[in-house]
Amino acid sequence: MMPKRPRLLAALLVLLALAPAATAAPPSMRVDLNASPLYARVGFDPGLIGSIPAAGAPGWKVLPPAGAAGRLARPIELGFAGMPTRPPFSLASYPTMEFTYLIPFTLPNPAGRVLGLHFAGIGDDWEVYLNGALVKSELHLAKDGKISVHRSLRDAHFPVDGRLFREGANVLAVRIVADPTYLPAGFNQAKPYYIDDYEAIESANADIGPMVLIGLYLFIGLYHLFMFFVRTKDRHNLFYGLFSLDLGLYLLMRTYTVTRFIADSDLVSRIELFTLAFILPLVGSFLETLNDTRIKKTTLWYGLFCAIIALGELVMPMAFAFDLLRVWQLSGFIMAFFYFGVDILGRFLSDGRRRWKRERGTDDGRSLGRILLKALVRTPIGNLVIGGFLLFATAVFDIIDAVYMQWDLLLTKYGFFLFTMGTALILANRLGFLHDRLNGLNRTLEERIGVLTETGSRLTASERRYRSLFEGSSDPVALLAEDLAFIEGNRAATELFGLDRPGAAPLGLPDAVYAEKREGTLPVEFLRAAARSLRDKGGTSEIILRIKAPVGDPKPCKLRLERIDALERKEILLRVVPETKDPLSEYFIEGRERYDVESSLSAADEVCRRATAHLSRYVDEDEARFLAGCLREIAVNAVEHGNLQIDFDEKTKSMAEGRYFELLQERRLDPRYRARRVSVEYSLSASRATFRVTDEGPGFDHRKYSAGAGAPDPELLEHGRGLFITLSAFDKVQFNDRGNQVTLVKYFGGEAATAPR
Repeated sequence: MMPKRPRLLAALLVLLALAPAATAAPPSMRVDLNASPLYARVGFDPGLIGSIPAAGAPGWKVLPPAGAAGRLARPIELGFAGMPTRPPFSLASYPTMEFTYLIPFTLPNPAGRVLGLHFAGIGDDWEVYLNGALVKSELHLAKDGKISVHRSLRDAHFPVDGRLFREGANVLAVRIVADPTYLPAGFNQAKPYYIDDYEAIESANADIGPMVLIGLYLFIGLYHLFMFFVRTKDRHNLFYGLFSLDLGLYLLMRTYTVTRFIADSDLVSRIELFTLAFILPLVGSFLETLNDTRIKKTTLWYGLFCAIIALGELVMPMAFAFDLLRVWQLSGFIMAFFYFGVDILGRFLSDGRRRWKRERGTDDGRSLGRILLKALVRTPIGNLVIGGFLLFATAVFDIIDAVYMQWDLLLTKYGFFLFTMGTALILANRLGFLHDRLNGLNRTLEERIGVLTETGSRLTASERRYRSLFEGSSDPVALLAEDLAFIEGNRAATELFGLDRPGAAPLGLPDAVYAEKREGTLPVEFLRAAARSLRDKGGTSEIILRIKAPVGDPKPCKLRLERIDALERKEILLRVVPETKDPLSEYFIEGRERYDVESSLSAADEVCRRATAHLSRYVDEDEARFLAGCLREIAVNAVEHGNLQIDFDEKTKSMAEGRYFELLQERRLDPRYRARRVSVEYSLSASRATFRVTDEGPGFDHRKYSAGAGAPDPELLEHGRGLFITLSAFDKVQFNDRGNQVTLVKYFGGEAATAPR
C-alpha cells in the first residue's frame, strides 16, 4: 500500500499542476473568434484592414466559422495561387511573404472594461490591428526585408485599449510576415482564439502551476544526479536525473514565460526540439538500469539515432528541423510502445504471474486477475504501470494532435507527471529497502563481531587443550590438513611417521598406511572414506589400519580422527592408539548376529568391523584384516549401487567432478531411498564364517561377477576391482536370483579344499 507521505506529496503536486484551472476566474465577457468567419489574402494594405471585403472580392479566401472545434489558418494550407511548395527534407529557403487576416466580431458595450486578446498560436512575425488601429506589433525586419527576430508564440496575449472597441460590429486584422512554407506561420494552433477581460486571460495563462512542476522536475533531476555521484554503481539515478532535467527544460521552453526572456522564438523552438529528442532514450535507459546494470543494444542504437536528430534540430534550417520532428514522432510512437509493453507492463505481468504460481494450490490462493488488480493499485510497479499507460496514451494523443488537430493541449505533461510519481515511489521504496538492508547488515555485523569474539575465546581454550595433548600424551598425536597431509605432530607421532626425516617430501597419512598386494588400495580408500565422513558429518571417526613402522613389521593401530574448525582453515586431530585385543576374544567359540543399518558408508564400515571382530580367533591377523576389508567392500556396494541406485556412469562422472559424496548425500535424502536399510548378518564358528549382505534395491545381473567368469570387464576396473578381489577371497559366493543379496562363506582348516564354490 502506498505510504501516507507519498500520497500527501502526490495530492499536493496534483493541486499544483491543476492550479491554473483552480484559480481561473470565470469569464465575464468572452468572444470566441473561431465562431466568426476568417478572411485571408496575400499581401498587406492598411486601407483594407478597417472593414470586411464584399462577397466575392478578388484575392480573398474565406474560412467559415469553426466554433468549439477550432481551426488552423496557416498560409501554406489556404490554397493561394503562386505559393511555393517545399519538398520534404529540402534545405531550400524561400523569401518572406506578407498575409492579411480579417475577423469580424460583435461586442456588447465595452465601456469601463479592460479587455485583451488571446491567440493560441501565431507566427512568424506579426502585427494586430483593431478597427484599423495598431494594437500590438511583433514585427522585427532588417533593412533587406528579412526577419531579424522570430516571434512565433504560443498563448500570445496582451491588453487592448478599450477605446478602440466599438459597441456592435468590430474588425480584427492581423498582419503576418513569414516564409510561406514555415509550418508555425499564421494561426498555427486550432484553439482558443478569443477576446475577454484581460484579468481573466492573464489568470487562465498564469504559469504558476507549470513553473512549480518544472521546478520540481529540475530539483528531482539534480537530487538524483547527486545520488549517482554518491553511489556511481546505481546508474538508474544518473538516467533518471538526466531525464527529469531534460523534461523540465523541455516544458520550460513551451511556456509563454520563457519568451519574455528569450526574444527569438527560433532559439526557443530549437532548444525545445533538442530536449524532446532525448526524453525517450533516457526513459528507456532508466527503466533498463533499474532492473539491470546494462543498457540494451536497442536503446543504445535508439539513443544514437535521437542524438543525430537532436543535432539536426540545432543546426539545420527550421523547416528541415520540423521534418526531423515528424521522423522522431514516428519513432517515438514505436519506442514508447516498446518501453511500456516490455519494460513496464512485461515486468508487472511477470511479477504477478510469479506471485500467482506461489499461491496456486494454497487455501487462500487468488486468481491471476485479482492479484494483478491488487498489485496495480497497491504496489509501486503497479503505480508505474498506470503512470506508464497514461503517459503512453497522452504521448500518442499529442503526436496525433501535433500532426493533424493542432489543439496544442500537451496532455503529455500530465502523463509525465503521473509517470514520474510512480517512478519516484519505486525509487523511494528502493532507497527505503537499502536503508533497512544497511541497518540489517549493521546488526548482523555486530552479531558476527560478538560471535567472533566468543569464537576467539573458545579457540584459545581449544588451543590450550590440544597443546596439552601434544605435550602430555605418550600416544602419537598429530594435526592434519583436510587432505590428510601432516601439519605437525608430537614426539611420538614424529617417531612413528618419520616426520623429521631430513630432505623428505611432504608426508600424508595415506603414505603411512600399509597394504598387502592382494589388498591393493582398499586400506587407503577406507581411510579416505573415514575422512570424508568426518568432513560431512563432523564429530569423530575411528578406523583400524596397519601403519608402516620405521623398523620392524607394520603395526595394527586404531586411528581416531577429530575435526577442528579453526578460523582460517579446517584441521583434523589424529590420535593413534595401538590396537589391543578384546580380553574376551580368546574365550569366543561361536556367535550369530544381524544388523539393519542406514544407507551410509560410515554405518557400513562400523557394522563390518563389528561382524569381523573375532575372525582372528581362527585365522591369522593379516587374513582376518583382509577378510574384514573385503566384507566392507560388499556392504559399501550394497549402499551405493543397491539402496541408493547409483550406477557405474553416475559414480564415474561424480568422482571425476569431485562431488561423489555430495551425490551420496542427495540420494540418502531422496524420499525414494531414505527409508532403505542394509542388512548384515553373520555366523562364526570354529569351522567357518558366513556373512550375508542384503540391500533393498532392485538387484543386478551378478553373472559377470560370479567366480570362474574369467577376467573382469576392463571398463569395471576403475571402481569395481575391490568387488572382484572380495569375491575371490571367499571359498563360497552365492547371489539370490534378484541380485540384491550375497552370501559369503570362508572355511577354516580342511573344509576349504573340499567346499563347493
